[in-house]
Amino acid sequence: MKLITLINNGCANLFFPPVLHFISKQLTRFISKKTKEKLSS
Repeated sequence: MKLITLINNGCANLFFPPVLHFISKQLTRFISKKTKEKLSS
């Protein structure tokens, strides 16, 4: 049971940072686009 948890945590640690980085990058881009639209209108 503990071994499976360790493997899952290892996969999560490998998999999540790029995904989180991508999501935050998309969010930042989306927010800045919305802000620009508000400023221009």
